[in-house]
Amino acid sequence: MERHVHIKKFDSFTLKTVGYTLLTLAVLMLPSLIYNLVDGHDVLPFLLPMSAMMVIGLPMVVMTRMPKSINPIFILADMALMWFISVICGALPFFLSGFAPVDAIFESTSGVMTTGASIIPRVDEWSRGIILWRSILQWIGGIAIIVMFLLVLPTIGFGNRALFSNEVSGSDAGNITLKLKDTGKQFAIVYSIATILILIALVLCGLSFFESFCLSLSTISLGGFSPADNSVSGYSDVIKIVIIVSLIFGSTNFYLHYKSVMSKKPIYFKSEEFRMMVMLTGIVLLIALVYLLIEGDDTPINIIFNTISATTTASFAASDYSVYPIFIVALLFIATIVGGSAGSAAGGLKVSRFLIITKNAYNEINKLLHPNAVYDVKVDGSSVDDRYISITMVMLFAFIVTMISGTAVFLLFGLPFDVSVLTSISSLTCYGASIGPYGPFGSFAELTDGAKLFMCILMWIGRVEIMSAFILFTPGYWREFRLSMRNMRRKPVRNWR
Repeated sequence: MERHVHIKKFDSFTLKTVGYTLLTLAVLMLPSLIYNLVDGHDVLPFLLPMSAMMVIGLPMVVMTRMPKSINPIFILADMALMWFISVICGALPFFLSGFAPVDAIFESTSGVMTTGASIIPRVDEWSRGIILWRSILQWIGGIAIIVMFLLVLPTIGFGNRALFSNEVSGSDAGNITLKLKDTGKQFAIVYSIATILILIALVLCGLSFFESFCLSLSTISLGGFSPADNSVSGYSDVIKIVIIVSLIFGSTNFYLHYKSVMSKKPIYFKSEEFRMMVMLTGIVLLIALVYLLIEGDDTPINIIFNTISATTTASFAASDYSVYPIFIVALLFIATIVGGSAGSAAGGLKVSRFLIITKNAYNEINKLLHPNAVYDVKVDGSSVDDRYISITMVMLFAFIVTMISGTAVFLLFGLPFDVSVLTSISSLTCYGASIGPYGPFGSFAELTDGAKLFMCILMWIGRVEIMSAFILFTPGYWREFRLSMRNMRRKPVRNWR
């Protein structure tokens, strides 16, 4: 007579999510382990963390199940916990390979937050497994931020379904009938297929499989880690063009990609946000091309590449833009503040918010002329909720305050004023590179440990949406958190199954 082992499961969103996070990281370490094994390098930097994460993560997944309902107050804290776990676990291979503890955390944070800032001066001094792991972390961070837009922002205190609709403005999101989690899976499929297509395109252009693999992961995620020294400056113009197209794809709202595939026809220009993104990119590109070509400072393809990299907040560089005239450098960093589309892996404030800010400013000017008139902020013909407009304006204010504060802290660490300003901006926008020794062909290895850890904090604030981060620092949130915990404990315990 057969005996079936029945495993009791209990509801826990936190443990289930932590378990899946650990298992995902463990599985994705496998390619790096294989490369180290084939190349004759030490496999323990990957084997030990993989084993530990499997041992810890598997029981969490097996013994828990997702609850039928989740208190939004817990989701924000769980989101922060997932980022923290990803960074710490992601840092283990670096640390076990010989990185100093702070350097390992910095490299992992830059990877997971898709920032692209690095403390590695020379890529060829490290194993292919480590170089690939940097790109894998960026790929993980890219899909995480896209899914976060769909599963987290609509549920936390400053967001709801209306906020979700605005985040994917211009994509007919208000008529979505699928569950958010199902939509997240579909976006992940588009993200994965795009990664494979970029990989194939790069291989066909003559790049080695390893370099193509690394670049495909860090391109679709707009992360900017390169498997070669001096970013992509040593690659052919054809490869640079493939990367340019991939960056534009990665910075576009992923719902537009999904909708275009399902409808079998492109619908991009029906989106007001996409049209605004194209217009802003075109303006920046035209100014940079005209100015730099007249001055004879760079080739057309390199100017186009560096401009697209800035507007999409990727950290790639075809040439050292820090030697450009200061006007162009300032223009490129201003472009990173706007960033790419919402619902993409891009950093910055997002084009959708810039669109709302400009329309709201225009309405306020009109109200001064016509006090009794009523004006709505509309995106793609639909009115934007006043609450979301207020949140957007607060986010702009919070970004400016954080940027100024970050500049002041970097000045205290002894950095020059211009480097402090641009490093603060690049950290918050997830652009990564700064200027001078910390420019696109340099590294942050010479920074003090304190400055590196502060950069990690700025990267995290910029990546998880600045308001989400600030809410976690408010006493009111934690009071509400403790109150929700007490209320949950008072309910009858019926979660064992």
